[in-house]
Amino acid sequence: MQIANPIYDAAFKYLMQDDRAARLLVGRIAGLDIESLELRPQELAAPRDASPRDDGEAVQAPLALFRMDFAARVRTPDGGERQVLIEIQKTNAPTVVERFRAYLGQQLCSPANVIEHPSGRREAAPIVTIYLLGYDLGLSDEAVLDVCPRATARRTGAEIDAGHPFIAGIHHRSHIVQIPRLRGRRRDELERVLSIFDQGEARIERGGAQVLTIDESAYPPEYGFVLRQLQRAASESDVRRFMEGEDQLLRDSISWGRQADYERREKERERRRADQAEQALSRSIRQLRGLGQEPDAIAAALSLDVDEVRRVLGASDDGKGSA
Repeated sequence: MQIANPIYDAAFKYLMQDDRAARLLVGRIAGLDIESLELRPQELAAPRDASPRDDGEAVQAPLALFRMDFAARVRTPDGGERQVLIEIQKTNAPTVVERFRAYLGQQLCSPANVIEHPSGRREAAPIVTIYLLGYDLGLSDEAVLDVCPRATARRTGAEIDAGHPFIAGIHHRSHIVQIPRLRGRRRDELERVLSIFDQGEARIERGGAQVLTIDESAYPPEYGFVLRQLQRAASESDVRRFMEGEDQLLRDSISWGRQADYERREKERERRRADQAEQALSRSIRQLRGLGQEPDAIAAALSLDVDEVRRVLGASDDGKGSA
């Protein structure tokens, strides 16, 4: 069975449009019951402004990668509410933590994430984050990592209820899925549900990773609607077109990043060469001064401006032997 690869934003968006699939994924990963789900696009693919090179020619930067971030308002068994933020990151970009922090900061400050009780009391909705990472953090062999804040009494070490609005409203629980660690693993129900993200080589269609080949019999039968939704996504021309766009944008971004790295390295080498040349020149000036040469004679010998020689020698030599 062939399905659209849900690690692509376009395919994941299509999957999350199915209410049952959204409830299943968020519920299983975060252990929460879903009340409602809201899609929130955060970035749009658009060309950046062209910037002139040193030779005056305009260079068009790559497109900004289109991303979809998801927010789900959930209700817990005790009647409480949570705001769940879901993000997918395919590559380990240098700025990934900054981007996640920026998005999290926006959500912490958003009036939409405030619960208004019938009594009129307002309360910040506790935030839970889910990160679906296309790379391995190198922290654990496990595919799913839970980060849960604990509150303890400093003196006794006794654990205190971390669900208090003051604690839960400021600190948050996170769930991290290391997609590479899912490869071939079906040890519990959660890993079987998440197996749709498995990027194993045998599952990737020749010519690209946009389509995965799934063994339907290995997936929990009661959750077959997830596979069917992704199967429909694979046949949707718009979804495939957006996935192709994601691949192109990613390639452009990588190429642009490599070019930027090369230019930074070249500038660093030029700076080091300039520093070395200046140091060598300074040594020559000091050596000639040590042989009794005056600043104007040194400047003439080295084809320098006398003021540059005086700058190197320092204020103590300024004016000695000058006309």
